[in-house]
Amino acid sequence: MAVTTTPDPKDLKWSHYTGPAPKGSPHDAYTKPKFTLGNTTAVKDGEDYRLNKVDIKLEMETLQCWVKAGKETDALLEHERGHWIMQSLVAKEMQDALAALRASDADALFKDATKKFEWYRSDRSGFVDKKYDDDTNHGANKPQQAVWDGKIKAWAEKGSMDLAGPP
Repeated sequence: MAVTTTPDPKDLKWSHYTGPAPKGSPHDAYTKPKFTLGNTTAVKDGEDYRLNKVDIKLEMETLQCWVKAGKETDALLEHERGHWIMQSLVAKEMQDALAALRASDADALFKDATKKFEWYRSDRSGFVDKKYDDDTNHGANKPQQAVWDGKIKAWAEKGSMDLAGPP
């Protein structure tokens, strides 16, 4: 079982942002994650079934990642790096949740796994990004950005987030 993140958050560069900035967007940049679950099978584990292998791949949707011309600052890149680090932690949460799933039959297991995958891919991922951007005003609120930078650094070192939600 593994989570693969491409690019590695420490290697994030503006060159990864190849998409066009939408006209009229109030934001200066956008980072779009793409989560993929590798091939897996159901295996019998005692009375229940579990997923045999849970490999999550997190990639940037580079054609949907963008930065407005002239806004490529170090501070904004660090804000976007915060998004990317948290998305890598969402991928780890996803992997752990899928690996913990058990069901009485393989069909039920795959149904539960699909539902769980979609919740992390959409709801959890979106919640984390929205909370971060709302609290930091997309990085413009420097004191709040500093608070979040500290949280993100601690979460990255620990390998998990202490951020509840969404319901």
